[in-house]
Amino acid sequence: MSVFSQFEGTFILTLKKDALNIFSELLILNSVFGIVIQLINIKFFKKISAFNSILLGCLFFALAYCNFMLFPGEYPYLLVYIVLFTLGETFVLPNIDIFVTEISNRENRILIYSLLEFKRFGFFLGPFVSGFIMQRISVNFMFLFFGSLSLVSAFVFSVFKKRLALEGSL
Repeated sequence: MSVFSQFEGTFILTLKKDALNIFSELLILNSVFGIVIQLINIKFFKKISAFNSILLGCLFFALAYCNFMLFPGEYPYLLVYIVLFTLGETFVLPNIDIFVTEISNRENRILIYSLLEFKRFGFFLGPFVSGFIMQRISVNFMFLFFGSLSLVSAFVFSVFKKRLALEGSL
């Protein structure tokens, strides 16, 4: 959730000129793209598992952050950034709970769902860490950090799923 919450929490601080107007437009586009992409996902991508959706979403988050790091503040690239970010959002957010349901059984479902609520800590942690990194290091490093964190998250999900498969839970 830290990767996701950074956008709403501190992204505006990375824009150099006309930040308020550009950020407002990006939020609107994020909302519109989110609805459209979610409808496309529901219609055409039902066969993608929750696990694969999460991996895809993490990849899109990483691509979005890399895009902004390489082309900061250039409006056409901001549009690419927001499309990639929204793809990540629509693949990851609704599928985390589904994935947890798939990997848990009756005995451990309550425990796993309880632990899953630590994701709310990420909504605080993302903007806090990005602000710290921007202030102490650089904006580019902040985007590199969150892009890398997204890829690490995909790796952790993969390792966790393989471990469960080896234990026979899946």
